[in-house]
Amino acid sequence: MNKEVNMHNLVKPESDGLPDSNLARDIGYVPMKDGTRIAYISYHSKAGHHPTVFLYDPYTASASPFSLAKPYLEAGYNFVGANFPATGCSEGVIESWVDGFDHKVGLYGAEVVEWIAGSLGATAMWG
Repeated sequence: MNKEVNMHNLVKPESDGLPDSNLARDIGYVPMKDGTRIAYISYHSKAGHHPTVFLYDPYTASASPFSLAKPYLEAGYNFVGANFPATGCSEGVIESWVDGFDHKVGLYGAEVVEWIAGSLGATAMWG
């Protein structure tokens, strides 16, 4: 399994408005099998296994503010936002937007889900 490339890892909670020192925010890229990097942000507990809410969309998911993740964190979930390929800060080329999506969107989304399961200690529960 590929490791992500972190732009900055485990930002101090007080600098991000995270109320609990047991929470962390990571921002970086998840490398795909073909070398394309998908931008992500995660808010997660530093301890234990938790189900994960995954937001995957063009442009804004990898910049999700803490206020969006907070209700999920308070309910015991981790939160990960990632951008489609070739949108937001994600790398890649979209060859065709047939019905609004390129086949790579689903393939890369599945690889990000695999990365989440191996990186955050996520449980088999998904939202």
